Amino acid sequence: MADQKISQLNAYTVAATTDLLPIVDVVNGLTKNITLQNHINTWVKDKYFTNRPALYYGKYSGAGSPKPTPVERGAVIGFSMPIYNNDDEELFFRDHIPGRWDEASDIVCTAKCYIDTANTAGEKFQFQLSWSNSAMSGVVVSNTTTDVKKETTIVSGTQYAAYLVDFTIDWDIVNPDIAGGDLLACRLRRIAVEAGGDECEGEIVVVDITLKYKVNKIFKDS
Repeated sequence: MADQKISQLNAYTVAATTDLLPIVDVVNGLTKNITLQNHINTWVKDKYFTNRPALYYGKYSGAGSPKPTPVERGAVIGFSMPIYNNDDEELFFRDHIPGRWDEASDIVCTAKCYIDTANTAGEKFQFQLSWSNSAMSGVVVSNTTTDVKKETTIVSGTQYAAYLVDFTIDWDIVNPDIAGGDLLACRLRRIAVEAGGDECEGEIVVVDITLKYKVNKIFKDS
């Protein structure tokens, strides 16, 4: 829903409902009665909340040598990821599902990354997001994950070209459904492209992860 001016809001009379909120249009001085929900909808209807969870190394290997390898480019620091081969080259992150989420729409996880080597347009790389949810209260933490693959085709093969990789987390695909207040635990691996695909050269550097939730509340206490 696009942002609305006061003059565009639906007006109500006392006969229609008793839950009215008068709003004065400062331009023309006219008062319009709207419902409280109508007012709240201008803040939350079809709006999204984006969170940025912390990224964690796969594991530390040897004397302070983390995997994936941290790399710097200017002010940007990221994690350089080869194709996973049972070698701890993976990233973990987790989030507290916000109470503002509508509990009825899928969650979008976005990995922000760049290629560290010049490549040819049309070549590909692929990531796999594995996730699980848990209420973390009186339950057994699951040892299983739901895996989502996303293959990306290189458009610009210029060295250090940036890409956004979006994953859809299906909120009701497993039992129990994801709910507000749950722990959402995630693991990210780079995996080989599907058979017949042309794997790009070099490694992919992940610099950020975001989780986007559709909301239907302004505030909630969990």
